[in-house]
Amino acid sequence: VKALMEDNLKIALESFCSTHGKFEVTIEKYFDPQVSKILAAPQAIARVFVYLIDNALYALKEKQQKNIPGFQPTLS
Repeated sequence: VKALMEDNLKIALESFCSTHGKFEVTIEKYFDPQVSKILAAPQAIARVFVYLIDNALYALKEKQQKNIPGFQPTLS
């Protein structure tokens, strides 16, 4: 799960930046050490990860454009 998330995080960030322009975001990673494997189709889960990350990045960029004092885009 961790490796799949790492790979798809990179893919989602590159895709988002190529579509929406440069975007600086802090990434905080917390992986539960007890969750290392799941029974699922990797390609399907990968698409879910990419869609979730893309939606989160979009929301962070929208909030950043509101110029809220002290706001730092952070994806956890």
